[in-house]
Amino acid sequence: MRSSLPQYRADGTLLCIRRPYTLQERMNPLTTLKDFFMFPLRLLFVVFQFLNFLSAAFTGKQLTSSPGADAKQMNMRQMMVWGNLVHAQQGRRGPQEEGIGLVPKSWELCERNARGELKPLANGVLAYDVEADGTIVYTNGNALFLLSPDGP
Repeated sequence: MRSSLPQYRADGTLLCIRRPYTLQERMNPLTTLKDFFMFPLRLLFVVFQFLNFLSAAFTGKQLTSSPGADAKQMNMRQMMVWGNLVHAQQGRRGPQEEGIGLVPKSWELCERNARGELKPLANGVLAYDVEADGTIVYTNGNALFLLSPDGP
């Protein structure tokens, strides 16, 4: 795979990936200032949660002693059962969910002919390559697909 850069076919048509334009928000100085002063507190919170996780994993007890916290916490065995249930449900994917990719469906592989007409060829394209015979190999980040010059 080359990349998502525009490429020309042998017949002169241009291939490119069309992505929606999004306007990026400007940084708010007040938000930046708040984040600067909150950084030490957030860092302490992360360190405490890490130590709390280690304590719960190795001793089974948390560092906090709030009333009712044990009733709200799920035990590890129940979490493992639920995790296995989720994995089992994901294993039964239908054919429509088989090719779920890493990029949104709005990323389209398009071709532009000499007259300037734009024609979408595929949705959810991360990268593509054009072979010498005109075949297009593209990926959505999860699977590879082929488009022959005379059709899909």
